Amino acid sequence: MKAFVSTFLSTLFAILVAAAIIWFVAAVYQAREHETARRERIRQITLENELSNAHTEWDEQMRRNPQFDPNGDKLTARLRQIREASETGKPIPPKQAAITITVQPQDGSGPIFAGTNVELLSQDGSNAHIRYSGREFIVPSSAVSESK
Repeated sequence: MKAFVSTFLSTLFAILVAAAIIWFVAAVYQAREHETARRERIRQITLENELSNAHTEWDEQMRRNPQFDPNGDKLTARLRQIREASETGKPIPPKQAAITITVQPQDGSGPIFAGTNVELLSQDGSNAHIRYSGREFIVPSSAVSESK
């Protein structure tokens, strides 16, 4: 009978130890799942904020000048970056600082109006190569001012 009680107690102890190990593994797994879900929620909130900011910026650009949006391509590219990061689960790339180029034609003629924001492609000596409305133009460097 002593042997039976001893065997019973050792079996019971082994079962309790196994149950404790299983409980520990389950607790670690649940903690990992909880952390993964928390990170995903944070990523989704960040994504929603970035998209909201991009849409707000887009709306502001369109409010300023509904006929032409020189930053439209950049904003569309930014929205694409955010969407691709979201779909692949990668971090959202940081927003790059924008440089605004303002063209002031001396004679007031031509397809570009004074104060228009354009994309500066290059400068060589007295000329600046710019992109406006999908076309490239050469204007005097003195007509171009850069701001960040």
